[in-house]
Amino acid sequence: MSSSANSTASPAPAAAGAALPALDNTFGAMFLGTVFGQMLYGLTVYQAYKYFRLYAKDTLFHKVLVATVLLLETFHSILCIHVCYYYVISNYFNPAALLKDIWSLRILTVVTGAAIIISQSFYARRVYLIGRGFRFVVILAIILMLGEAAFTLAATIESFILPTLFDFRKFSWMVSATYGLALGCDVVLTGTLIFVLLRSRTGFKTTDNIIEVLILYMVNTGLLTGIISIIAFVFALTLSGNLIYVGFGIVGTKLYANSLLAVLNSRKSLNNKVMEGFEVGTHALPQYSRSLSSGPRGTAVEQWEIPTRVTVPIRPQIDIRVESQTIHDQDAQRDDSRKGSYDYKLKPATAM
Repeated sequence: MSSSANSTASPAPAAAGAALPALDNTFGAMFLGTVFGQMLYGLTVYQAYKYFRLYAKDTLFHKVLVATVLLLETFHSILCIHVCYYYVISNYFNPAALLKDIWSLRILTVVTGAAIIISQSFYARRVYLIGRGFRFVVILAIILMLGEAAFTLAATIESFILPTLFDFRKFSWMVSATYGLALGCDVVLTGTLIFVLLRSRTGFKTTDNIIEVLILYMVNTGLLTGIISIIAFVFALTLSGNLIYVGFGIVGTKLYANSLLAVLNSRKSLNNKVMEGFEVGTHALPQYSRSLSSGPRGTAVEQWEIPTRVTVPIRPQIDIRVESQTIHDQDAQRDDSRKGSYDYKLKPATAM
């Protein structure tokens, strides 16, 4: 009886398991993204701590920005941990729970979008401070960021309406569109800043070296976040039935936050390099710096790491005056005169 009962009961889990999604490309991918994301979150916390230690007298705008990024990244990490714990630990013996959607996973999309938009807004503000000639770039970036916000909100609303998690595959194109717009915004802002830096070379070795460091840093960070955005864009568009794009999105969100904090923390070290060879004024680009007398917004250009006015120190002119002075030894002259007189007196008389 028991064996027959077991044999009749065994097909039920099998039948239930047949309808369940695979774990390796769904919650397994999200678990890996959470693990790598937590590593980067530790770096975020360290950089935030470093910022408040080094820049205690920084502007209120930057302090609020760093605090907001840290709080948002903390909340983002909590959501990722809660999702993994719910599906992998709490419902370990309940495979049917994999089909359910929970609140933390539903709002993860909008939190990810908010973190990316805040980082992009920081770079858009930098482009805005360059000058009026680049305002159209800022307008384009704002349009792209508004598109990102719209798609993330729409995807979040749809996730609350749909009954199961894997019904969201019909609307995963919204997430793909979000990453596509984010990639376009990164290309526009990063390309503009690199163009301005290239035009800001002064011919002085120290300043040009710092500009090259900034260009290399922006290319590397922009390339890294761009690659993650491309991968998430492709997987969300082509493989909508899995959560691989969510795992890459978690890592990309942490990279955006770390790149922003790294830029803020690099200001002091760059200024120290400038001070080794130049006298530094305000920190702005030489060709596109805003006049300080143009208004209250003119002082905002100090956010750049390149000197606004590079003043070459005046080489000291050393006048070397050589004065020759002849010292007459009167005693020696007297001896010589006496010797000559003695020789004259001792000269024998010639015969007549």
